[in-house]
Amino acid sequence: MTELKPIQTLSCEKVIKEIPTSGSSPLLVLGSDMNFHFAKTCKVDVPRIELINELVCAYLAQCWSLKVPTFSLLQIDKDVIEAFRGEAGNSLSNRYPTTLFPSVFFASKQLNPAVELDLYFNGLKGKPGLKLFRNPTDLIKIGVFDVWIGNKDRKLENPNILLNEVKNSVDFCPIDHSAAFAYCTDYRQVTPVFMFMEEKFKILKHPMIKAIAHLGPKAKTFGLKKELLADMELALKNIDFIFDQIPASWGLSKKAKAHLKAFLGDNERNKLVADSYTNYLN
Repeated sequence: MTELKPIQTLSCEKVIKEIPTSGSSPLLVLGSDMNFHFAKTCKVDVPRIELINELVCAYLAQCWSLKVPTFSLLQIDKDVIEAFRGEAGNSLSNRYPTTLFPSVFFASKQLNPAVELDLYFNGLKGKPGLKLFRNPTDLIKIGVFDVWIGNKDRKLENPNILLNEVKNSVDFCPIDHSAAFAYCTDYRQVTPVFMFMEEKFKILKHPMIKAIAHLGPKAKTFGLKKELLADMELALKNIDFIFDQIPASWGLSKKAKAHLKAFLGDNERNKLVADSYTNYLN
């Protein structure tokens, strides 16, 4: 597991452009650390559920040893936005009204080099293809993680997984958790029934999952349950630290924290979730 560290707050030096998507339409910005980041906000003032989801799930994913991009809080001031809009040809969608700024965004560091999973995969060509990946079973873990957190925005046509090359190996890097907990607007609504995921929402149905099961070591692939349960337990041990990283201005209530903590700590549900992936390996 990556050691959990208090979240860093950066400031935005320059807005590069808006990335038009059907969902969050993040801003590509230059941060005060001189790196490029994708910065996200949300339309709802309080509680800022989409941003809370991003922060909480990024930390939870780290507890699962998943390779999420480096993330931070990022302050964007009004003068930076005005400077961007003042340049010829620049504009922003109505997701970014002037009244939004100054504001604290959730930001993910841009990975380079990286390519999206759906642009890369055209079938693994035997075991040599599998050896390109540092931890092939991480893709299975991402699928189980999505079931655990109720992420309905990672699916076959929209994997939200980047392939990032590090030292001649490739990591699976899950991104975009704003729709976690089944798009709920109040964590107190989260129940097993509410979090039920239809098959079309599961990345576990990706053909690469079966390829990993067929080409990789059987003992590791089919024996992940113990590791998954340990990941869940570690996440629960760190949940109070994770909640402490959420800005007070985002409006997460004590009752919402308590309910989410109890839900993620449901041992019976966790056992079912940890065992569910085996249905997708054959």
